[in-house]
Amino acid sequence: GIEETVGKSLGSDLKNGEPTLPLIHLFANSSGARKQELLNMYKPGSCGPTRDALRPYLERAGSVEYAISIAREEIARARDEIKFLPASGAKAALLEIPDYVLDRTS
Repeated sequence: GIEETVGKSLGSDLKNGEPTLPLIHLFANSSGARKQELLNMYKPGSCGPTRDALRPYLERAGSVEYAISIAREEIARARDEIKFLPASGAKAALLEIPDYVLDRTS
């Protein structure tokens, strides 16, 4: 994403060593030389991977698309959970928030 579009700083999870769904997917779906390249980025003494270094790996593995598909599934579940609520401005706002969040990040 683009920081101005997303509305938050990007890469802070990576800098802090916090795993994200795309990164978990990437490692789970990498093997051989590709996985070794990724592991080398995390060796002690290295600065760790950057967003730019990881981007081609994430794209090849379909990791971002995977994370977006999981987000869409969770949104559908959340919408199902509030179906019982009567129609109101608050409910309408709740239903619009997920689309806004996904549209600004994908």
